Amino acid sequence: MTSYCYVKHSGVAGNPSCADSDLITCRYALKVPASLPLVAAAPLLCAGITTYSPLKHYGLDKPGQKLGVVGLGGLGHMAVKFGKVCCQSLHSPIFWIAVRECALHA
Repeated sequence: MTSYCYVKHSGVAGNPSCADSDLITCRYALKVPASLPLVAAAPLLCAGITTYSPLKHYGLDKPGQKLGVVGLGGLGHMAVKFGKVCCQSLHSPIFWIAVRECALHA
């Protein structure tokens, strides 16, 4: 794992770009279940956390809330997926209906 703060967190000086592993604090690590392919887990750990954190912070993770998503890039796609599960009303003004339908049914 490459880290710009290599010396600060590990106490070991060196070039982390050549490392096979790194020592991290357990509160920053999680176990990906064997039943979840890493390819499916990666978006949840990046775009998923980026979009879920504000949804949770503003209370939009509770049933009955309304959510509007503008743009269906990587983050917007995850927001639509979370909104589909959490919110009563999901609004996503998309000009390409096929893209919107793909996100809602993926």
